[in-house]
Amino acid sequence: METQEQDKTYTYEEYLLEHFYGDGDPMEAFGVYLDNFHKKDAQLTEDEWSGHFSNFEEAYIGEMTVKEYAEQLADDNYPEAVKCKYFDYDAYANDLERGGEVWETDGHLFRSY
Repeated sequence: METQEQDKTYTYEEYLLEHFYGDGDPMEAFGVYLDNFHKKDAQLTEDEWSGHFSNFEEAYIGEMTVKEYAEQLADDNYPEAVKCKYFDYDAYANDLERGGEVWETDGHLFRSY
């Protein structure tokens, strides 16, 4: 019986209904994440969905733009005197995205792995 239960497959919507309550941020962001990897329409086992959700949790930064994230990183890592005189947030955001460190879609930002 246990094997049969482990082999059960779920759609994205079934997995969310079975494992989460309500709606909102993590679910919407998880859907955006899955869309990027063409998995939202997949029929997967609970373990497979769980693996994708774990990867999502590690990758998800939040509902923000790359520029907002660049500003946050700069605020956390550079003194005000450096930022005021020398820091170009647009260029930093561009470097983060083009360098493959992050990707943004539908207002959600994710780390690349």
